[in-house]
Amino acid sequence: MNLEKEIGNSLEFMTNGGTSEIHRSDDGTIVARPTPVRMGATGMDLQPPIRRELSQAEPQTLEQTKKDIVPTLVGLPAGAAAATLGTLQDIAGLIYGGAKAMGAEEGQKMQTFLDTAGEISDKYGSGAVKGYIRQKAEEAGLDEGQLKVLDEAMMIGEF
Repeated sequence: MNLEKEIGNSLEFMTNGGTSEIHRSDDGTIVARPTPVRMGATGMDLQPPIRRELSQAEPQTLEQTKKDIVPTLVGLPAGAAAATLGTLQDIAGLIYGGAKAMGAEEGQKMQTFLDTAGEISDKYGSGAVKGYIRQKAEEAGLDEGQLKVLDEAMMIGEF
Protein backbone atom coordinates (compact mmCIF):
# COMPACT_ATOMS: atom_id res chain seq x y z
CA MET A 1 0.00 0.00 0.00
CA ASN A 2 1.26 3.51 -0.80
CA LEU A 3 -0.43 5.30 2.12
CA GLU A 4 2.85 6.42 3.69
CA LYS A 5 4.10 7.86 0.38
CA GLU A 6 0.86 9.74 -0.30
CA ILE A 7 0.68 11.16 3.22
CA GLY A 8 4.24 12.40 2.64
CA ASN A 9 3.09 14.03 -0.63
CA SER A 10 0.16 15.62 1.19
CA LEU A 11 2.49 17.03 3.85
CA GLU A 12 4.76 18.39 1.12
CA PHE A 13 1.80 20.20 -0.49
CA MET A 14 0.94 21.75 2.88
CA THR A 15 4.56 22.72 3.57
CA ASN A 16 4.66 24.60 0.26
CA GLY A 17 1.46 26.49 1.05
CA GLY A 18 -1.00 24.34 -0.87
CA THR A 19 -3.77 22.04 0.22
CA SER A 20 -4.45 18.53 -0.92
CA GLU A 21 -7.15 15.91 -0.95
CA ILE A 22 -6.55 12.23 -0.33
CA HIS A 23 -8.65 9.91 -2.49
CA ARG A 24 -9.12 6.16 -2.34
CA SER A 25 -9.93 4.50 -5.64
CA ASP A 26 -12.07 1.38 -6.12
CA ASP A 27 -9.00 -0.87 -6.15
CA GLY A 28 -7.84 0.52 -2.78
CA THR A 29 -5.07 2.76 -4.12
CA ILE A 30 -4.66 5.96 -2.12
CA VAL A 31 -3.61 9.14 -3.94
CA ALA A 32 -2.94 12.69 -2.64
CA ARG A 33 -3.75 15.42 -5.15
CA PRO A 34 -3.59 19.23 -4.89
CA THR A 35 -7.00 20.75 -4.22
CA PRO A 36 -8.28 22.47 -7.39
CA VAL A 37 -9.29 26.12 -7.13
CA ARG A 38 -12.07 27.77 -9.14
CA MET A 39 -10.66 30.95 -10.65
CA GLY A 40 -11.47 33.49 -13.32
CA ALA A 41 -14.49 34.22 -15.44
CA THR A 42 -14.21 30.85 -17.15
CA GLY A 43 -14.25 28.99 -13.84
CA MET A 44 -11.39 26.75 -14.95
CA ASP A 45 -9.94 24.48 -12.31
CA LEU A 46 -6.42 25.63 -11.60
CA GLN A 47 -3.90 24.26 -9.18
CA PRO A 48 -3.27 26.60 -6.25
CA PRO A 49 0.07 28.39 -6.55
CA ILE A 50 2.85 26.97 -4.46
CA ARG A 51 4.03 29.64 -2.07
CA ARG A 52 7.60 30.07 -1.03
CA GLU A 53 8.49 30.65 2.56
CA LEU A 54 8.46 34.33 3.45
CA SER A 55 11.87 35.78 4.12
CA GLN A 56 12.41 37.02 7.63
CA ALA A 57 13.72 40.54 8.15
CA GLU A 58 16.71 41.07 10.36
CA PRO A 59 15.83 42.49 13.76
CA GLN A 60 16.66 46.16 14.04
CA THR A 61 17.27 48.54 16.88
CA LEU A 62 14.85 51.17 18.11
CA GLU A 63 17.09 53.87 16.66
CA GLN A 64 16.97 52.23 13.21
CA THR A 65 13.20 51.89 13.45
CA LYS A 66 12.88 55.58 14.36
CA LYS A 67 15.14 56.45 11.43
CA ASP A 68 13.04 54.39 8.96
CA ILE A 69 9.58 55.38 10.17
CA VAL A 70 9.51 58.77 8.40
CA PRO A 71 10.39 57.39 4.92
CA THR A 72 7.77 54.67 5.44
CA LEU A 73 5.04 57.10 6.48
CA VAL A 74 5.89 59.40 3.55
CA GLY A 75 6.29 56.58 1.01
CA LEU A 76 2.94 54.87 1.52
CA PRO A 77 0.73 57.85 0.59
CA ALA A 78 3.29 59.01 -1.99
CA GLY A 79 2.98 55.67 -3.77
CA ALA A 80 -0.81 55.94 -3.73
CA ALA A 81 -0.58 59.48 -5.10
CA ALA A 82 1.84 58.35 -7.82
CA ALA A 83 -0.52 55.56 -8.87
CA THR A 84 -3.48 57.95 -8.92
CA LEU A 85 -1.76 60.76 -10.80
CA GLY A 86 0.03 58.51 -13.27
CA THR A 87 -2.70 56.02 -14.14
CA LEU A 88 -3.81 57.56 -17.43
CA GLN A 89 -0.24 58.05 -18.64
CA ASP A 90 0.67 54.48 -17.62
CA ILE A 91 -2.32 53.14 -19.55
CA ALA A 92 -1.29 55.20 -22.58
CA GLY A 93 2.22 53.75 -22.20
CA LEU A 94 0.83 50.22 -22.19
CA ILE A 95 -1.18 50.88 -25.34
CA TYR A 96 1.72 52.57 -27.12
CA GLY A 97 4.09 49.81 -25.96
CA GLY A 98 1.74 47.18 -27.36
CA ALA A 99 1.58 48.98 -30.70
CA LYS A 100 5.37 49.28 -30.89
CA ALA A 101 5.77 45.62 -29.92
CA MET A 102 3.56 44.52 -32.82
CA GLY A 103 6.03 46.09 -35.26
CA ALA A 104 9.15 44.78 -33.51
CA GLU A 105 11.29 41.87 -34.72
CA GLU A 106 10.35 38.37 -33.65
CA GLY A 107 11.94 37.57 -30.30
CA GLN A 108 12.11 41.27 -29.34
CA LYS A 109 8.39 41.95 -28.97
CA MET A 110 8.15 41.53 -25.20
CA GLN A 111 11.32 43.52 -24.52
CA THR A 112 10.11 46.33 -26.80
CA PHE A 113 6.77 46.39 -24.99
CA LEU A 114 8.38 46.49 -21.54
CA ASP A 115 10.96 49.12 -22.51
CA THR A 116 8.39 51.42 -24.13
CA ALA A 117 5.81 51.14 -21.35
CA GLY A 118 8.49 51.67 -18.69
CA GLU A 119 9.97 54.67 -20.53
CA ILE A 120 6.60 56.42 -20.78
CA SER A 121 5.80 55.67 -17.14
CA ASP A 122 9.16 57.05 -16.04
CA LYS A 123 8.76 60.23 -18.13
CA TYR A 124 5.06 61.02 -17.71
CA GLY A 125 3.32 58.49 -15.45
CA SER A 126 3.62 57.05 -11.98
CA GLY A 127 7.36 56.49 -12.43
CA ALA A 128 7.82 60.23 -12.99
CA VAL A 129 5.90 61.08 -9.81
CA LYS A 130 7.92 58.57 -7.77
CA GLY A 131 11.14 59.90 -9.31
CA TYR A 132 10.21 63.44 -8.28
CA ILE A 133 9.46 62.32 -4.71
CA ARG A 134 12.73 60.38 -4.54
CA GLN A 135 14.65 63.43 -5.84
CA LYS A 136 13.11 65.61 -3.11
CA ALA A 137 14.00 62.96 -0.51
CA GLU A 138 17.63 62.94 -1.72
CA GLU A 139 17.71 66.74 -1.49
CA ALA A 140 16.36 66.48 2.07
CA GLY A 141 19.42 64.40 3.01
CA LEU A 142 18.05 60.87 3.37
CA ASP A 143 20.76 58.20 3.30
CA GLU A 144 20.75 55.14 0.99
CA GLY A 145 19.02 52.92 3.57
CA GLN A 146 16.22 55.43 4.05
CA LEU A 147 15.86 55.87 0.27
CA LYS A 148 15.49 52.10 -0.09
CA VAL A 149 12.77 52.12 2.60
CA LEU A 150 11.06 55.02 0.80
CA ASP A 151 11.12 53.16 -2.54
CA GLU A 152 9.66 50.02 -0.96
CA ALA A 153 6.95 52.02 0.81
CA MET A 154 6.04 53.82 -2.43
CA MET A 155 5.78 50.46 -4.23
CA ILE A 156 3.45 49.15 -1.52
CA GLY A 157 1.47 52.40 -1.59
CA GLU A 158 0.94 52.02 -5.35
CA PHE A 159 -0.83 48.72 -4.79
